[in-house]
Amino acid sequence: MWLAAAVCGTAAAGEDPWPRADGFFPGQMVVTAAQDGAAVVVQWQLMGDRGVVGFHVFRSGGPDPDSRQINSEILYDPLEYGGRYEYRDVPPAAAADLTYQIEVVFADGSRGRSDPAALPYRPPARIPAAVAPLRFTATPSAVSDDLVRQAEVTARDIRQSLLARSQNTGARIKITVREEGIYRLDATTIAARFGAEVEEVREWIGRDLLRLSTQGVKCNWIPAAGHDGIFFYNSGYEDLYTFHNVFWLERESRGPQVPPLSGVPPGESFPPTNFVQTVRFEVQKTQQYQGLNMVELDDYWFWFKMQAPAQSNLVFELSRLDFGVSEANLNLRLQGGSSNSHHVQVLVNGTPVGEVFFTNLVSCVVDFPVATSALSNGINSLSLHAVRDPGVPASEVYLDHFSLTGRFHAEAVRDYLQLPPAETANQCVTGFSTSDILVAELLNSGRIRRLEAIRVDPGEAGSFAVSFLAATNGNAGHVVFTPAGALAPLLVEGVGASTLRATTNKVDYLMITHPILHEPVRQLESFWAGQIAGLQVRTVLIDEVYDEFSWGLKTPVAIRRFLAYAAEHWAAPAPKYVLLAGSSSIDYKNYLNYNGCLVPMVLTDTPLGPYSGDNLLADIAGDDGIPDFALGRIPAVNAGQMSNAVEKIRQHEDAANQPDVLRAFAFADDPDGAGDFPASCDAVCAVVPEDYEISRSYLYTPATNNAVMVRAATSNAFHAGTSLMIYFGHSAWNMLAGEGVFRQTDIPTLTNAPVFPIALLGTCWAARHEWPGRANLYFGNVFVLGTNKTTRAPNSVLAVWGPSGEAFNREHELMTLRFLGVHAADRTLPLGEVGRQAIHLAATEDGVRRFHVETMTLMGDPRATVW
Repeated sequence: MWLAAAVCGTAAAGEDPWPRADGFFPGQMVVTAAQDGAAVVVQWQLMGDRGVVGFHVFRSGGPDPDSRQINSEILYDPLEYGGRYEYRDVPPAAAADLTYQIEVVFADGSRGRSDPAALPYRPPARIPAAVAPLRFTATPSAVSDDLVRQAEVTARDIRQSLLARSQNTGARIKITVREEGIYRLDATTIAARFGAEVEEVREWIGRDLLRLSTQGVKCNWIPAAGHDGIFFYNSGYEDLYTFHNVFWLERESRGPQVPPLSGVPPGESFPPTNFVQTVRFEVQKTQQYQGLNMVELDDYWFWFKMQAPAQSNLVFELSRLDFGVSEANLNLRLQGGSSNSHHVQVLVNGTPVGEVFFTNLVSCVVDFPVATSALSNGINSLSLHAVRDPGVPASEVYLDHFSLTGRFHAEAVRDYLQLPPAETANQCVTGFSTSDILVAELLNSGRIRRLEAIRVDPGEAGSFAVSFLAATNGNAGHVVFTPAGALAPLLVEGVGASTLRATTNKVDYLMITHPILHEPVRQLESFWAGQIAGLQVRTVLIDEVYDEFSWGLKTPVAIRRFLAYAAEHWAAPAPKYVLLAGSSSIDYKNYLNYNGCLVPMVLTDTPLGPYSGDNLLADIAGDDGIPDFALGRIPAVNAGQMSNAVEKIRQHEDAANQPDVLRAFAFADDPDGAGDFPASCDAVCAVVPEDYEISRSYLYTPATNNAVMVRAATSNAFHAGTSLMIYFGHSAWNMLAGEGVFRQTDIPTLTNAPVFPIALLGTCWAARHEWPGRANLYFGNVFVLGTNKTTRAPNSVLAVWGPSGEAFNREHELMTLRFLGVHAADRTLPLGEVGRQAIHLAATEDGVRRFHVETMTLMGDPRATVW
């Protein structure tokens, strides 16, 4: 299913016949206990990041043979992505065999226990007078310097790309804007983007020969003085994917015109007006869509999180507030982050204005009256005190946003002011720096009309004021501005004619990429066109897809519309292979400045929370979540990463590099409540084609029952020229298995070129790529994009096939069985087609559930050969 906003659900206990591979099981948390003098240091690492509120520490042994919670209050988890945690305990001063366990508390109130960590505690002969106090510390996993550098390179490349686009000419002009309001586009810019003369553009303006539209709807514009430009109105646009709106300007074509409203100007200046305005304050700093009830939220971004007891102080700025009115209204939107009772006290400039009580994982919107005497024009403060009431084990609350509604003076800011529908006919706006003032009426149709009957008078300190008569019904307000005060577009670019809708297009392999990755992707296009006789390959820029299939708006919906159009209208046969060449992220609007959403994905709902579902983009028939193209993604964030991926594909496809002996390596986590991972490995190894030599290394096998031996076997498999790697078990964003049988830090040491295996990873998050920033550090991404740290040569795997989110081991097994069965039946099928058929068979014949179908992702080139 498509999500307009992320919706998270959890299957009820006992309801689901499929054991969960990575919801929370003991193997997900590595716990150790070590003696430090008279104290015991308990450390653990959380391998998941889904809706964790905090922890409890349990101890058994000595005088307390039964397991007992030893922390008096919940140990809140302050980390966004998990990390390392430490708790210091001072047990009774007697020798004993102690056992420690960590209990995880989730947002929905559920809990899970770690495996026990045993410690033979022996108190020191001499107990020190002062023992280190009980304390809890949490240390986030370090953000890689490489990640920061990647973001910087991507940001630089995007800036250069936008600069180049701003110089483009074309038959249409694309105008990107953000804030609601009146914009100015001058004749010089229009002429440059059309490749025309300025006087020619002025003539078009004078003869109404420019047509303006947005989202397929024609809209009008107002000519500037001397036909030196146009003014147009953006009513604002925002959805989950973008807060930018796009207008299109076409020449020598008439659009709708609204004649100006003439009349007699006021005979005298009116008294200054005041009006009701709502000022909204919102900062998007943290996201949380796992474990929360998102149905009532407009997005999954929040300002900050409070874990009671806690206090947060914010500053906000007001201007033009009218203190002649005694009261304003504070609107506060909070979100419960845990399934408990919540209590928040609210203060403005140190004055209590009220308190909020609500429960569970719900959104809470509340209003408080605030005396204007408690406010000021300038800097103000909002203080939120999260209180944990008696008997409440934990309370976690997010601030979404707040707003203040009051009466404000009609005074221009930087020669611009937008007014709501007028309460009285006589309107006066002050504070302009020039007498060249325009008034535009906002009609309910979304169009604008210039008011000509206005009066301009000198004001205080060299300023100017404008008076006019306003209709008190039937419009959406007015905008009062000077030509220089009108808003400026973010980007104005000429756009040439597109051929994406041409029915003569005939393409076998379609690559969709971002402009900053265009060059290496074109190299991949040329490689495949030369590699396979008759293969028709085409690279399409994502911006062209937006322009043709979503009116220029940035949305993944455009990709699906494009693929559906190509399948139906392009010359037969329809494209068979589709590559999404570029990274994606849930941070569609780039709040965190990682610039990771180059080719966007779409979220899909699962019983374990929303995750990326690329297959939905390729599901154009049947609405069943099954991709109708052989689909893959190379999650590169810059041209260097994409170039390395292309070189890896070239080496893999070179017949001279094909290994003399085909080898498969299977490794597995130890079995637990999530599944018998070694048994799953054995089951799929039974259907590996007979000409493969298979080696195995399982954690549970007595002969190899330690991570060191399995790690060594995994490393050896890479350097032995393995073509196929199979894994079943738990994983984290940076390792496979809790014991770390293969770690992200191992990848830069590999020297396995030119043989790059295909990795079938039966584990959660194997192909996760939507997490902002750290998505490019998730195991599957680093696997596919891996390079040797010394030589910078490509290494690691060619591709990863696995789920983007949390999933279930039995369904992993069914999917992998189908993949190997399809491959064995037809050894000529390319990688993406093997995966597509496997998904189809698992969904239609094995009963694998839809969410698993939608999230099963190929990270790699779908046209690649499976040796």
